[in-house]
Amino acid sequence: MKRTAWVLALVFLVFSVCYTAYADGGPSVETGKKLFYGTSLGTNGKSCATCHKTTENIKKDTAKYPGDPALKNVVNGCITENMNGKPLPDDSTEMNSLIMYMRSVK
Repeated sequence: MKRTAWVLALVFLVFSVCYTAYADGGPSVETGKKLFYGTSLGTNGKSCATCHKTTENIKKDTAKYPGDPALKNVVNGCITENMNGKPLPDDSTEMNSLIMYMRSVK
């Protein structure tokens, strides 16, 4: 009986930690879409969608980089060179949200 209580407590703890991480603004497709179409990543009024206008463009450009590290480098190149912004840390919520959104486009 004690073992069952400990297992249930552990399951509850893991669930609570995971839920809190996402409730506190973890990466999401929705956040990635807002960043992709918004101008907050740069200083010159451009967005990712300024150059990558259609879903076909997004799918084609994303398919060129099947690995996330390579795609993250390209994303940061666009942000710094085309949008006059600061690069995003690879492990940031913003970067992971952008990657999630780009990979979700069908």
